[in-house]
Amino acid sequence: MVEWKNADIKNLLKSDVFDDHHDDHDDQDNIAFVMFLEPPEHKELNMTMGEQLIDHLIQVFSEKPTMVHVELVLPPFSNPTSKRVHFATYLGSHADYQNQYDSINGVDFYLIRHGHRWRCLPVFGANAVDSLKRACDANVGSPYSLCMYPTSCQYFRKYSWIWGDRERHKGHCATLTARVLKQAGIECGIVNPSPWYSPSSLYRTIHVDLQNRLTGSQIDAFKSKSQEECEHSIETILRGPLSSRSLQELGHSKCVDAIRHLAYNVVKETQDGTSNAARSHAERELGDAVFKFTLLRERR
Repeated sequence: MVEWKNADIKNLLKSDVFDDHHDDHDDQDNIAFVMFLEPPEHKELNMTMGEQLIDHLIQVFSEKPTMVHVELVLPPFSNPTSKRVHFATYLGSHADYQNQYDSINGVDFYLIRHGHRWRCLPVFGANAVDSLKRACDANVGSPYSLCMYPTSCQYFRKYSWIWGDRERHKGHCATLTARVLKQAGIECGIVNPSPWYSPSSLYRTIHVDLQNRLTGSQIDAFKSKSQEECEHSIETILRGPLSSRSLQELGHSKCVDAIRHLAYNVVKETQDGTSNAARSHAERELGDAVFKFTLLRERR
């Protein structure tokens, strides 16, 4: 992960790991999350010239809504001790599980510096988490590639076939994410070669798929059966103290239930065709909850 140092963050993580586990359910691992980063409203002072250039080009050549980065989260619902959770690639690095080495910097990067700009879309499939982990493992070490951005632009997508799409082939964040989703067999609307996609077009592809794929009963399966208790859990995760202790006191099973219900809200807002503002709000709440759960659930 890009180095983001903040000594004060250590104070956020003073807690033991959760000691209660969610009851085993066949559907625990049927959901994963694709995290999209919106562009900043103002120029960020800590961005390198290369990062500023990439963000500018993405915003100029992308459709709306514009996303400047995308990565995968494999939620540790049935395996709370898993370290293989956030799979991504960044400029100057390579594809890897970004949180397994340094959770302190993870909190800084995901929750503090960019916390208000993440939008999350759920993807579904039988044993989705296990399938995605296998695909991610097969792509660890994929080099980052700036030169593959042009074919993810709408003007040059017809040439995306020139690039390779095999395991560990080079790519940028959207190329990598689309490749892993395809290789894992996750049905989410991806029909083009992985280099065809930018963060924005991948967002739109998954969003359109969510509008059409799931039935009402499939969506309702993610709705909490304890509405009042779930609302309290959601409030605690989203607006409670930014600390491991807060989530520990809530407990693993209630955190999982809250996140699955927030995923229900996203799909429901998407299929109901409500306002863009309402849908965006639901996606940001889900993204916030997912990252808080994955990063604050245990101390380092």
